[in-house]
Formats: sequence, structure tokens, C-alpha cells
Amino acid sequence: MKKLFLIAICAMGLATTVAVVSCKKEKEPQGKVKVPQADAQMQAEIDRIVGFMKQVEIRKANPGMKSAETMTLDEAVNNIVDLFNVTYTEPMAYYTESERHEFTLSVALTADGKVLVDDVVAAYEQALANAREAYHGSTLPDKAYQRLMVTCTPQRDGTADLKFDGKYGTRTDQPEPPKPHIDGPFSVGDDWQCGGPYTGKCDDTIVPGDAAEKLNEQLFIRISEDYPVAPAGKRTVFINEFPFEFSGSEYPGVFYTEDLNETCIGWMYMNDYYAGEVNHIYRTVPEHNGFSLTALYSFGRYYVISATVSYEGPDITGLYHTHKTEVLYGRSCYVDEDEFMFEEL
Repeated sequence: MKKLFLIAICAMGLATTVAVVSCKKEKEPQGKVKVPQADAQMQAEIDRIVGFMKQVEIRKANPGMKSAETMTLDEAVNNIVDLFNVTYTEPMAYYTESERHEFTLSVALTADGKVLVDDVVAAYEQALANAREAYHGSTLPDKAYQRLMVTCTPQRDGTADLKFDGKYGTRTDQPEPPKPHIDGPFSVGDDWQCGGPYTGKCDDTIVPGDAAEKLNEQLFIRISEDYPVAPAGKRTVFINEFPFEFSGSEYPGVFYTEDLNETCIGWMYMNDYYAGEVNHIYRTVPEHNGFSLTALYSFGRYYVISATVSYEGPDITGLYHTHKTEVLYGRSCYVDEDEFMFEEL
């Protein structure tokens, strides 16, 4: 089982710690009546991002500007990632193919472990340039940028390494919802090869697609049903994003076949695996990691932003074809379209 909790806290140790960047979660007392989302908390997050955007704009207009103003490393990471994702990403689009790119930037720390705002802005501009270069260098058609994540690692020399993980892909029309069926989204005839090197329908491998792709379609339909709808004049964005990846025997229901020689997944098993994925995404992962997709916190609630199933290959025992699932969670808020215009990368 592999976990990745990225985005929002960078531990300030000088040991070999890799800081996991994660949301600060507030636990809801048992039995407490949930209160409506606090608009003031949402506005504070928006104001933070707007404030950093203005810092970027000021330095663009004044290239030689120098300032002694600082922010914490946590704030630096949050500001860089949230401003990028709010401005350039389309997390609620449907993607059929994707590519990832990684790069690392170093920022100097002050004596008290903070970062000069000048250096944070410079890191943001360099991250933007690197992401843009990779994005435009890709040959994928009809591209859009999905998300940018960061982990940070303080170094012994008084610097911190910011490791960026970007993802973009081919954006296509949303899949059509399936016809209702008592057992799930798949019905007779939805028998697919398990993915990876095994593609097509079980009885006709020329037909494009595989079990992982078809599961991704149905997961997108399920997830998109819960996307928050922004009021007029605003658009929905996600902040405090963090991914979680799972596979293996600790998450039963994500194996595809119990025989390496059997690569066909019948329609009833497709429904079983779909139910297993939904259960892990919406219940098991949140319960095991101390957050809820239904509780209201002092600032909003968590959403499932996306989930992608992909073929891993035979497991270590050589008995199964296994798959991994990468889920992206985050909190939503609404921004004014005039204040935060979406920009193509």
C-alpha cells in the first residue's frame, strides 16, 4: 500500500525527514451537530491566495524590487501551489490520457526558518516556466493541466528543496452515463481485458478500451455527481489538495484476476471491482486517515476531485494482475471570475 499526503505542511526538521505536505484537519466531536460552512474561513483562504497573486504582480511590475518581508515555509508551499492550481488547472475535466513531470527547486531559509517573499515569488515563476515547458513539449492532443503538487524537504545547508509533481492530459467529452442496471454500471457484454498490455473486449480485442479505462469512466461519472456548483459569476476551485494511492491486499476488491493466464474481466466482476473502488475512495481511505467526505469543518468539506485506475502488472506472488488507484482529494471554494480569471498554460 502506498500513501501520498502532499500539500500544506512542511516539517522543519534537519534530519532526513521528507516533509509530507498535508491539510491540517480538524476533527469533529462525536455527536456534534454540523454547522454550515464558514464563509469567513473560505474568504480568508481566498484572501491569502489573492494576497500572494498581488505579490507576484508587484514584482513583475518592478523587476529590481527587493524586500525583507518573509513568510513561513508552509505558507510558501501553499501559496505557490494554490495560486497555480486556481489559475491554470482544470481538475473537474474528464481525461483519457495523462502524463506527469517532476522538477525540484531550492529556496533559501532565513535564520528563523522562514522564506523571503522575493524568493517565494521567484520559485513560483520558475515553477510556472517549468510546467509550461513540459506542457507545451507534450504531444498529447487537446491538453489541459490537471494539478500541481509539492513536497518539501529542509536541507542541512539552510535551504529547502521543493519537489514539484505536475500532471496534464487529454481532455475529452464526459462519458455517457450507463443504462441503469441492478448490479451496477456494467451489464451483459461489458467484458473487458484487464488493461496494460491486455486491451479490447474479451471476445474482440480489436475494440478499443480495457477494464481500467471503463472503470475510470464510471468513477468519473460517480465523482462528478458531487462536484459543487458555483453561484453565478463565480467558479469552483479546489485548494489544500492531496493525493492518495492504494493497491494490494490491504485494499481487497482492487485485484482484477486471480490467474495470470486469465486476463478477461466479466461484466459481473467489473461491477464488483467498481463497488470496491467506490467503497475505498469514499469510506476506507477517509476512515483510515482521519478525515470525512460528509462532515463540515470550520472551512468547508472535503471532496473527491478525481480517481484514476491503472494497470500495475503481476503482484509479487505472481498470482494476480493488480491495479493501483490514485485519488485526489481537496476542499472547494468559489472565486470571482473577474478576480481569478482562468488562464491557459
